[in-house]
Amino acid sequence: DIWGQGQSQSFAGVALYAASRFDEAEEACREAIRLLQSTGDQWEVNTAGWTLAMCLHRKGQLREAADTAKGVYESAVSIGDQTSAGVGLSVWTRAAWDEVDPDLITAELSRESMDASTTAELRLAAGIVALHTGELAAAVEHLEAAAHTIRVSGLRQEYAAPVSCWRATAARTLVEQASPHDPSATGGRVAKPRRLSRAPASGRGAIATTHPMRCAKPAWSHRSGTGLAVATDTSRGVWRSRRNTVHGTRRR
Repeated sequence: DIWGQGQSQSFAGVALYAASRFDEAEEACREAIRLLQSTGDQWEVNTAGWTLAMCLHRKGQLREAADTAKGVYESAVSIGDQTSAGVGLSVWTRAAWDEVDPDLITAELSRESMDASTTAELRLAAGIVALHTGELAAAVEHLEAAAHTIRVSGLRQEYAAPVSCWRATAARTLVEQASPHDPSATGGRVAKPRRLSRAPASGRGAIATTHPMRCAKPAWSHRSGTGLAVATDTSRGVWRSRRNTVHGTRRR
């Protein structure tokens, strides 16, 4: 059963990706793609492809991640695979936001997918582009919409995990632009990235793939309010807490 083997390899890739075992995840995804291509099931090839792109992105291989995600997007559009088109576009944006035409994201959002995960991915992509182009109000709007979609649909999966990190990043950027002569406004805004960074990214705790980005946020918010020494202590403490969470999850 070549198709069954291919799909199983694809599922293994997802599980390994969520555990931050990116080399193994990449290997499983490439094998899944090889097997599924031989069966002619392009829909499942696309699914394995977007997980592969995520693995490459997490490994810092941004050029290959962008090319892989772009390929998934183009393949998905050609066969009407709305979910893979949305996720592929999201990963492409994360790997190379300046190469993505924002109109592509707008077009996919206009399709009003019934799939919550796809909608959240597209909102994340739109938020990242807006954040990088200095459109902070739009970035916050898209990222809040992504978080709302995740919350009301009860999503508990690794693909939803980056949203809380990017929300905190958007809130942090707003703080950076606040006037230093308005401490009341600054103080309120500092509290938001701190609160968001402490919230679980998905499920009963943060997905391991988001730990490095999440660890930076509490340290930054404490630095902004109480000094560098506290930031250093906080960063170390958060890292120990997240490290213990990951190790405990792997033992279970």
